Amino acid sequence: MSRTLGHLVNATGVAKILGVSRQRVHQLIDSDPTFPNAITVLGRTRVWEQPVIESWAIGAGRVCKMHRRPTTHEVTAHGRLVGYCDECVSYNVVKLGFVPGEPKKSK
Repeated sequence: MSRTLGHLVNATGVAKILGVSRQRVHQLIDSDPTFPNAITVLGRTRVWEQPVIESWAIGAGRVCKMHRRPTTHEVTAHGRLVGYCDECVSYNVVKLGFVPGEPKKSK
């Protein structure tokens, strides 16, 4: 049975998707048990399928689901951890008048 692979990425490609350094990717590999396993190792280079990394990043809140951009994590005044890309925050604050992750203010 043959399998068609999509786009493949190494640690540098994963870093670009997540908006972090290559060194941070290696830290995540070692410290986060939910980080996807590489599909293979070529020499000393681990290789992942890009869609698998993107799905993991969205599920982990590291990439914005809507814009596919790295998120900014911060704690709101209500103590809730949120992760939204700059475009989401700008849209919600300017257009809708609220910060994502915080309750909407009743008028």
